[in-house]
Amino acid sequence: MKAMREAEAFPGPSIVIGFCPCIAWHLRGGLKESLTAEKLGVETGFWPLYRFNPEKRDRGEPPCSLDSEPPKFDNLNKFLSMQGRFSEARKDKAMYEALMSHLKDNVQKRYHVLELLSKETQYM
Repeated sequence: MKAMREAEAFPGPSIVIGFCPCIAWHLRGGLKESLTAEKLGVETGFWPLYRFNPEKRDRGEPPCSLDSEPPKFDNLNKFLSMQGRFSEARKDKAMYEALMSHLKDNVQKRYHVLELLSKETQYM
């Protein structure tokens, strides 16, 4: 809600991008498991929660706010396993492990960049 209020109060265009599973994900248990998937997506760092408000820079504050906790990579496999759309990839164990390793690295790097941006006041 904080992000929505902040976007609404901004004196100009604002955008809020949400994370919502769709039917094409083939969630195990159906779309009633959407909230579980959304929570896991955030917990694992697959979908970090952050905000950018350029007005904060004028107050000497970092314009980027990171609202997510550090990712729990141990749950990344659980997050992907609940999605049937990855069932073919899981059949080739070596390929799946390589993809998981790449995904984990990507999630770590993205979170690290967001951490740095959330402390920086003078970029952009």
